[in-house]
Amino acid sequence: MHKIIRFFGVCCLVILVAYTTTRFLQREKIIYVAQTVEKATPTPTAVTEQTTAPVPQPTQETIDFSDVNSLLLVANKSHPLPDGYEPSDLTDVTIAKNADWKIRKVALSSLEEMSKAAQADGVKLIVGSAYRSSAYQRTLYQSYVDQYGTQRADRISSRPNYSEHQTGLAIDFVNQEGSDNYKQSFENTPEGMWLAKNAHRFGWILRYPNGKEEITGYNYEPWHFRYVGVDIATKIYEVDPNYTFEEYFKVDGGQTYQP
Repeated sequence: MHKIIRFFGVCCLVILVAYTTTRFLQREKIIYVAQTVEKATPTPTAVTEQTTAPVPQPTQETIDFSDVNSLLLVANKSHPLPDGYEPSDLTDVTIAKNADWKIRKVALSSLEEMSKAAQADGVKLIVGSAYRSSAYQRTLYQSYVDQYGTQRADRISSRPNYSEHQTGLAIDFVNQEGSDNYKQSFENTPEGMWLAKNAHRFGWILRYPNGKEEITGYNYEPWHFRYVGVDIATKIYEVDPNYTFEEYFKVDGGQTYQP
């Protein structure tokens, strides 16, 4: 009888040990699996927002705006030209014109190409003014002073040696009908609309945009375009069709004449 009781006790002990061992192994397995999953799961990292660096623009430190041989020669109220300056490479304008105008040779081919492109679109470009000598500009400016007074004359015309026309790189366009010539309504003519949209493709910029009088020093002139080369003209236009030369290159302009 005692042997049976002892045998029964041993069996119970074996069962208890087996049960305890099984529970311990199951617990360890759960912990191991949890730790493995934790290690396998990547820790989220902060996403760094990438920003596009602004495209550097030319500044006064890299360009000599007083170089008379440069396409970027500046003529405004803060930057006079050399007294009596006359370009050395003047040549006859070869597209439609209302007088015997001249322009710098470096700008002629682009003017011819632009005229052909406009003609292909049914628009005839006519040159109403191009190079003006210092003497010519003096007479023209004085006529405005006599007619309107100095204050208004300074808004619609340039004093001698301050005019873009004296650089040989500026052109005033007119239209065939003539009723909108040298008026802000020129912007609504076929010529004005075509030039505003396409001139930059040939290296020309609208020099005195609307609403920029305080920067350029002159009233809005939708007929006045300046040759600066295709690369620069396109870059200025892509910033804003009404962006000014002064804004792009960060050069002084303004309404007050500087010696």
